[in-house]
Amino acid sequence: MSENNVYNHYLILQFDVLVYPPILSLINILLERGDSVHLLGYCSKPENIQYLLDKGLVYEELISYSINSNPITKLYTLYTYRKRVRQYLSNIEKNSIVWFLGNESVFLLHEIIKDFRSIIYFFEVPLFRVPTKFRLFCSDSNYYTGVRSAYKIINCEENRDSVVKAIFGLNNKQTVIIPNKSFMDVPSAIDEKINVLLTSIERKKILLYQGGFNYPERRLDEFCESINFLPEEFVIVIMGPETPYKAKLQEKYASNRVLFFPLIKAPNHLHVTSKAYIGFISYFPSEGEIEQVLNVLFCAPNKIFEYSKFGIPMISNNLPAMKSIFDRYRCGKVTEDFIGKDISKIVLAIDEKYEEMSHLSLQFYNSVDIKQNINAILD
Repeated sequence: MSENNVYNHYLILQFDVLVYPPILSLINILLERGDSVHLLGYCSKPENIQYLLDKGLVYEELISYSINSNPITKLYTLYTYRKRVRQYLSNIEKNSIVWFLGNESVFLLHEIIKDFRSIIYFFEVPLFRVPTKFRLFCSDSNYYTGVRSAYKIINCEENRDSVVKAIFGLNNKQTVIIPNKSFMDVPSAIDEKINVLLTSIERKKILLYQGGFNYPERRLDEFCESINFLPEEFVIVIMGPETPYKAKLQEKYASNRVLFFPLIKAPNHLHVTSKAYIGFISYFPSEGEIEQVLNVLFCAPNKIFEYSKFGIPMISNNLPAMKSIFDRYRCGKVTEDFIGKDISKIVLAIDEKYEEMSHLSLQFYNSVDIKQNINAILD
């Protein structure tokens, strides 16, 4: 590291970086510090990270994807990515900071974590056992040893942090809590396709859900049904990737008051987010899947910061993590009964106190200084 506390960062992520707004925020913060940042992975639309490239990000595409890849091809892709990352990192200074983003980067490269000032960033409760497809690269013992050898392990919520410390046997100095707060601005330029979508919802009070559609974890039927109990000024917008569950919702509920938008990749999705009146959150645990249950009960979705960035009050099903935030900051409400009529009552209750709750939502957003959190780890 240099005398001026300017660092060289190498970020390892095998997935599309555009699907991970917290990583885009992390890159943005590191670049604004004046640090050198290298992204070793994949970006499906490099033009979406042009604002980061303009600030100095070095993007190295070390992995590529084919939608129709068979299991053997996928395994070879992981093997090749692992080899390329190891080769790339073999030429860097040992005091460089290497970020292992998510479980998968640890599975693939566990043996080199000890060689650098390594930071593991868990966006969710990590898996407790190595999945079958990664067994060629890593055993459970290797996995736990790799995690324990990291300089820091970041978790995004205090209950998750406690779980990770207990499972991996980490000390209090190793783990750090950094909420999934976004550090991205709405792009100045707007795509014409997005403009058309925004035109369709002008002068409406938009109830927005943005995110994935993996049923039953992300139940949205009741959200769609709530529109039947609301005045005409309200519309529902559901935005995200195409999945079988989204298609079923669309077939059942699509109308001039329940609109379905395609996935808009970060940061351009913020053009839609910024127009929302109320933001919706839905997470349900699946019986018997311990990591998924913990992730859901103590969820810390980045969307709560994307909503609150624009002073948007929120509604969620009744989850400990969401209830704790809403009780403390009064920036949202949980549904006691997850049914359409109950959701609509909460929408109207927020509508009555909208100015106050919008202000409190902004207060919640400003309560977290993500830049200071990152700086505290590095300096």
